[in-house]
Amino acid sequence: MTISSISVELNKIFHDKKFLIQIAEKIIDIIVKRTKSGKGVSDDKAEDPALIKLASLSSGYIEYRKKVKLGSFGSPSKSNLTLTGQMLDSLIYKIVNNGILIEVANTKRKKAIGSGYVKQTNQEVAGYVSENGRPFLALSPGEQRIIIKFIDDYLTKELRRTLK
Repeated sequence: MTISSISVELNKIFHDKKFLIQIAEKIIDIIVKRTKSGKGVSDDKAEDPALIKLASLSSGYIEYRKKVKLGSFGSPSKSNLTLTGQMLDSLIYKIVNNGILIEVANTKRKKAIGSGYVKQTNQEVAGYVSENGRPFLALSPGEQRIIIKFIDDYLTKELRRTLK
């Protein structure tokens, strides 16, 4: 196989929508698992945000959480953005110009909390928690390395398959 044919194969791989979807799903999986474990990032608008513990919950909010039905990973005193689980479940990806955009869907929240219904969208809740000490929608440098290795492994496998 020539250098130019390898280049053609690489170009096909990088423009393969299925490949981009696999990367997007891996990113969402990392963000959700990390957040459910109580960790966030120092700044979800920075290039290389540090991995940090999510800000603690106030005592009043802990008492409130004890009275409501929590999501499957919810705990009254653990800060892990899972009061109902809807916000993390609403993470979506979009393939845009051969790139990936990960965001919280701007969908209405469905479950009743306490005695009333939440009127904010999942996107509004994500903005609120991010601005109040719980940024989560980014990848730390270590998580970025996981994605890079995922891409590297995929490329190696596909090139080996193609070069046979």
